[in-house]
Amino acid sequence: QQISPFGGFGHKHFLSRLAHNIVVTYLLTEAHSGHDLPWMSHRIFPEILGGSPLHEGHHHDGRVYYQQYFKYLDDFFGFTKEDLEQQKE
Repeated sequence: QQISPFGGFGHKHFLSRLAHNIVVTYLLTEAHSGHDLPWMSHRIFPEILGGSPLHEGHHHDGRVYYQQYFKYLDDFFGFTKEDLEQQKE
């Protein structure tokens, strides 16, 4: 995975790959943990991250909350539980 977003202008730096892997692994672990604790990232950045509660909602009803990280995309495209309920009415 040494593909650079800048074409042939070089490889990704080792430390940037390391930081990316650590952050993504943490967010995936947190989203699948099933916990809703006060210091979790979805509480710190509620408009951006859906976190464990919304991801669990996705596993219960596969038609809502597709994004683990970018909650605003679900809000924009109407993939929330409230939008689904409005469509049923």
